[in-house]
Amino acid sequence: MLAGLKQLPLVSKILFVISLIILFVWVIPTMVNYFKNVQAQEQQVTSLQKNFSKYGIATKDTKKFNKESFIQDALNYVSKASVESLDDKSYTVKLEVDKGKISDFNKFLETLSLHYLIKITSPIKFDEKDKYLEVKTTIQEI
Repeated sequence: MLAGLKQLPLVSKILFVISLIILFVWVIPTMVNYFKNVQAQEQQVTSLQKNFSKYGIATKDTKKFNKESFIQDALNYVSKASVESLDDKSYTVKLEVDKGKISDFNKFLETLSLHYLIKITSPIKFDEKDKYLEVKTTIQEI
């Protein structure tokens, strides 16, 4: 092979060296990064599937966030619910939970992002009132 390289013209040798440099500097690191990303995504999908099966929720049951349907679902676990738009895809959620229904509310809160395509973007604030807890947080559509 080296004998064949010696017989090539100088321009071909330069192009060959440049192509090797591109291979080692750009192509191989890009491939390594791609396979790392694929592996990380597979781990996240596996983790998400474990959470869906842990709570007995079908992946097809996850839906886009809608204020009205969210309030209806929340009212199964809380006594009062309100959602206010902040901007295009962010909302402030205020809920009132009876102290006797805390365990039901905890399950609702744990599975919230499995039921809706949202993420909680601010800390959840709990204010204790007479017979209920007032819960406030900010969510964002994904």
